[in-house]
Amino acid sequence: MVEAQDFEEVFPGIFRWEAFSPEHKVELTSHAVLLNGALYCFDPILLAHKRMVDLASRGVPKAIVLTNGNHERASEKWRERWKVPVWTSEGAGLDQLGCQALPSGQASWQEQWEIHPLEGGAPGETAFGCAELSLLIVGDAIVNLPYRRLELLPAKYCVNRNLLEMNLRKVVVPSFERLCVAHGQTLVRGASEAVRKLLG
Repeated sequence: MVEAQDFEEVFPGIFRWEAFSPEHKVELTSHAVLLNGALYCFDPILLAHKRMVDLASRGVPKAIVLTNGNHERASEKWRERWKVPVWTSEGAGLDQLGCQALPSGQASWQEQWEIHPLEGGAPGETAFGCAELSLLIVGDAIVNLPYRRLELLPAKYCVNRNLLEMNLRKVVVPSFERLCVAHGQTLVRGASEAVRKLLG
């Protein structure tokens, strides 16, 4: 299991860590978001113990969130250490992990988050919007690897690429500045416009 040695604060309240996975042949990226003193951790890979302790000191751990069924990653380790629930969509197929199910359909969650199902991507693909930070967090639907740049998930990894694009168009109707992805760099400005250009 891959482990990141450090995290960075890419924007006030948004933390990011990453490690290359030889098994998956790609960088695995994780984020934590601090909202009103609570920490939400998205798609976490392992993080060096001292840095995990440091991260937890920034706020009160609230939840671990998996954006799709392929992102179990190190969520069980984080649940054991942080003593918080793991949340994912019912369609992710991770019931065996004892995950709690997010509200079905587009809805709010934990008051701070808007849930956007992205059918057509990976199983259970779900985006999370936070108006307070002008932020959208996605799993595999959008990738931003430095050696490939911003792109939509390639069709061979999608359940239905056309359906995914249709659902992404709904997500970018309201503008947002910041985008966190599960593989690659974080965009901290002009994110919704960049995604609109990808969608054509």
